[in-house]
Amino acid sequence: MNEKVKMCFIIQRIEIFPSVQSIFEYMCLDARYDVTLLVLPRFDHATNKINVNTIEQNLKFALQIANGAEVINSYDDQKKKFKRLEDYKFDFIFLGLPYQREYPMEYKFANLSKISRVCYVPYGSSYADGKEMIRTSFTTQLLTFVDYIFCDCIKTYKYCQSKLKYCQNADGKRIVYNIGYPRFDLITYDERKGKKNKTFLWIPR
Repeated sequence: MNEKVKMCFIIQRIEIFPSVQSIFEYMCLDARYDVTLLVLPRFDHATNKINVNTIEQNLKFALQIANGAEVINSYDDQKKKFKRLEDYKFDFIFLGLPYQREYPMEYKFANLSKISRVCYVPYGSSYADGKEMIRTSFTTQLLTFVDYIFCDCIKTYKYCQSKLKYCQNADGKRIVYNIGYPRFDLITYDERKGKKNKTFLWIPR
């Protein structure tokens, strides 16, 4: 019997988890996958530092949605340091954010790429954004070390493809995909529950 594929989803900002929620829930129900939620603390933009005190709220959220997945607290409060991910032997890690500075030093993209294949689904849709905004969202550090990018729209697909069109990942496959945006799966979930009325709030950025 083949071993299960070990999937890791990083939770750092709980409000952006819906971008991968449908993927996570599908894998929790599929016997081929062993799914883990890795909980990190939030990055505080006011102090420009990671705030380890925020990890408790993120852990509470992860336990509520776990659906049978293992939940790992990334921070060892007694040793005052972050845990080594090498010991967990993940096959794939889904990043929550594309901004490397918001991750602990131990979990920089270069380090993650040495122990797992790194995946990224954008946390927001860029279909109305200009090229400069897209460039800021798909950072050089992300494009350097990611194995799979699942784009949210044709704009970001063309941008990432232009940067990585000559590259293949460790499996010899292409890196950039435009196969639908998982956050929109939540709309069909609501329809199955009988919620037919939708309200869209448009806030210019």
